[in-house]
Amino acid sequence: MNKNIIKRILNLIDTLEINKTSIRSLISQLEKELKLQFCETSRDSIEEVIRILQATGNLKTLEDGIDLSQPATVYAKSYEKSECEAAALFECCIREMKYRQVLLSYLDLTFHPIDLMADLGCEDLVYLMQNSILFIEVDEALCRFNPNLKQYIEWVLEDYENKRPIISSCVRALYTRDIYRAKKKLEMRNTDYKMIAYDSCDVILDILPAMGIPVDRDESKELQTFFKDCLFNEFNHCCAICGIHLPQMLIASHIKPFRDCAHVYEAMDNNNGLLLCRNHDYLFDQGYISFEENGQLIICSELLNDPHFKAYGINTAIRLKERYCTQSRVKFFKYHKKNYFRKQK
Repeated sequence: MNKNIIKRILNLIDTLEINKTSIRSLISQLEKELKLQFCETSRDSIEEVIRILQATGNLKTLEDGIDLSQPATVYAKSYEKSECEAAALFECCIREMKYRQVLLSYLDLTFHPIDLMADLGCEDLVYLMQNSILFIEVDEALCRFNPNLKQYIEWVLEDYENKRPIISSCVRALYTRDIYRAKKKLEMRNTDYKMIAYDSCDVILDILPAMGIPVDRDESKELQTFFKDCLFNEFNHCCAICGIHLPQMLIASHIKPFRDCAHVYEAMDNNNGLLLCRNHDYLFDQGYISFEENGQLIICSELLNDPHFKAYGINTAIRLKERYCTQSRVKFFKYHKKNYFRKQK
């Protein structure tokens, strides 16, 4: 299938997923939307793309809908033959262990694409890799992984050593860089602020050396949309505190507020965020509630002593699941607790 059609399908899924659609309904909607775009694609081809996305862990089924992975979203939106496109595609292909093991065995080899197709069991994935800068040709028949991307490939793999992240730090940084490259010279603020101590800080700054965030927040709209999509994906479209799942009531809440961020990477890192309903977003933003490093919700005495406390719908025993307490998010929790939580006076 044509690469541009695959990207178009991914972009449509990213748009349609908010409608709480089923897989069967999604396929019908995709068929309809592609016809409206004068893109003639058979239903069988659409179903094959959906099958590949599911097999590779890039399309999950929720209780009342579906969700496209963030690496797949970035791949669909990335520039043709860019480093970001190649790194995002590689990440899409390693989200499931069986595909990861196959690709790891080919990383240092010169090989025939047909052999990789046979081992992966997916012709379309290899076709997409060949149509990116992920591979380079050695001769007319053989190819190998692009050595110029080795650092990025290793960085992506490092993020997948012990867990499957929402998106790797590498692809997040490359996507951020490409978005800002497309803009004219921006006026930045907070250039003298300090970033949190990311483990991969050196690599982030190698890709994104400029400190600060745009003075005009509207310049960050694309990244803020991506930030929100990441949190919807991570928290399964539900408020982390009360479980409300009506999309219009959910806010992508920054832990370290956007206005305090020292770098655009911080501002769009999903680890610097929680998906909260409007009520709990306000309480969190104003410091009435916060979180301990282990994910335990903490509530300020002012709120606890409010005679109408029960009306806020807060379960005092709430503790975020371990998978949400990532190393980076814990650092942001520390920042919020220190700088915004209303401690007892």
